[in-house]
Amino acid sequence: MDDAELDRSVLEMLAAAYNDAKSQLTSQKSISILDELNAHIVNDFSYEVLLRQMPRQRRPIVHLEDRVSARKGSINLKDIGSIDYSLYQNFVIQSAVKDKEMLVSVFIPTKGNGHRIYENVSALTQDLQKMPEGIGFEIIFCLNNPNDNSAAEVLRFLEERPYIAARILEIKSNFSIADKKIPTNISYYLVMEQQHSLRSVNPDLKHYLHFHDDDIIITQLGDTSGVFINLNELGQYDALKLTSGIYSTSVDRKGFGFLNSAAKNTSLFKKVRQPPVQIYGGAATMPLEHFPREGIPAGVKGFDAFMSTYLLLDHLPSNTGGFSVFDLPSRSNPNLFVEHPEEQSIYRFITRLVRDYEYKSAVIEHYHHKNIELFYQLRKERFEAVKSIIIGLQDDEPLKIGFLFYDSFRKKVKEKYEQGRFELNLLRRMQPDIDSNADIKLEYLKRVNDSWQKKIN
Repeated sequence: MDDAELDRSVLEMLAAAYNDAKSQLTSQKSISILDELNAHIVNDFSYEVLLRQMPRQRRPIVHLEDRVSARKGSINLKDIGSIDYSLYQNFVIQSAVKDKEMLVSVFIPTKGNGHRIYENVSALTQDLQKMPEGIGFEIIFCLNNPNDNSAAEVLRFLEERPYIAARILEIKSNFSIADKKIPTNISYYLVMEQQHSLRSVNPDLKHYLHFHDDDIIITQLGDTSGVFINLNELGQYDALKLTSGIYSTSVDRKGFGFLNSAAKNTSLFKKVRQPPVQIYGGAATMPLEHFPREGIPAGVKGFDAFMSTYLLLDHLPSNTGGFSVFDLPSRSNPNLFVEHPEEQSIYRFITRLVRDYEYKSAVIEHYHHKNIELFYQLRKERFEAVKSIIIGLQDDEPLKIGFLFYDSFRKKVKEKYEQGRFELNLLRRMQPDIDSNADIKLEYLKRVNDSWQKKIN
């Protein structure tokens, strides 16, 4: 399938999803809302096709050792081999934990996000500083084969906050390490390196890991820390080994961004009495001792999928004949919501769906265990609970209209995947090089203007 044929196929799927949604609406007002939404979506797609031909203009690449004195090191990872890294540390964490009850090591893997990492980490730090005085924290930034100014922006952040305990790790390798597994494994290796000295200073210290994506914001309001809400959830349930914030979104988006946000509104999740089963690695917290000692295997599909199944198999509930959501060793936290930049790009959305289908297939194929099947059954039940709330809304409620369109399109993507028509690497190639929350039209016009200015100069 060539690019033009794939574009036509996606447009046909969108048109069919529009017709499916329209057939479920009864009032002229609701159909008018659907028509306006559809027009935005088709417009988004036309600009997306144009954006594929216009790569982002990157800022100059800045490496860590160009700005600070960094320690060189290497780690031999199972199934991967030797990975070289540079490490900069601005703070001796041992001196900060002497009078603490807990330490939270925050892992932030990042790649190509130098234009927004400063803002996002500043917001995260504000949240971490709301934790009780008895809890300390450190941040481990892992720059994953950096191709931009991420190192400079992280150093700028730390220069303004010399009191923040942090380490910057930069990986440069020939391996394809686009996902979070390898950066997470190396960050874990560094944490374990200092365990003896930490215990000698504070033998009763409780140590936690918090995994935080570089593109999300904790939306918790008030004086309570979102990371602390995760810690509190872990303390309430003996069976719980990992909990994560629920990806939610505002509903002020237009076009495909609104469509993709329709099922992830905070108010909807709050109406579901039991928490979602799925964990989301973007804001997840766990005790250090429950992370796999060998790290996350390089060959597995997805951080979230692996951690769920690893914990489910290695920390089974005592009642193996069946268990409830609250017996699971990993699940989302119903008290914490994080703003996630939902996909404006239609191809990025399709790619994420196909990737998740592949992860699920790989998990089920690799782990032949009844608890895995039950896990996915519980996940489906939680989705259906949210779906029933949305379907119960009035026909002219935009959230319902967006969800009907979204649900039909999602099913059509799954059909294409099961037919072997959607191949993951091809879909990744079709994605425009944009932020997931970028306004498609504005991003296109900006790049046109940048290109024009470059020609003039």
